[in-house]
Amino acid sequence: MSRVASVPVLGPVAFKQMYGRAMFRRFFREHVYGNAEPPWSRVDTHFDLFNVPAAREAAFATTLALMDTRAIVAQVPRVTVPTLVAWGRGDACAPISDGRRLARELRGARFEVFESGHAPQEECPDAFARVAHRFLAEAAGKAA
Repeated sequence: MSRVASVPVLGPVAFKQMYGRAMFRRFFREHVYGNAEPPWSRVDTHFDLFNVPAAREAAFATTLALMDTRAIVAQVPRVTVPTLVAWGRGDACAPISDGRRLARELRGARFEVFESGHAPQEECPDAFARVAHRFLAEAAGKAA
């Protein structure tokens, strides 16, 4: 969809007007939820939240911004707080090598890999919560 979004005139129309529930569901099945069957009621809730003009506009702008991440990458060295980088081993949107690189470039970041796709917080919420809780507890202990 990001390639379509970047096409002048056609991109904004396709993304903001034609991107329907079926396409949204297909994206989640193929690119977000690794090997797990997506929880369709949750995906439909995401679509309902996306399916208003302001949200579509924001999603379109984000999609275009993600096509050139140089501005974001330039800000990475400015991050000085403890950071948890959580990545799904089966992420079809961004390879695990991107997560490793990000964790290396963020000073002191912890890199955790989950047996999931792009959304470990949804696909394996218990494992994600345990890791996040431990990370936050350790970060709070260091700050005290």
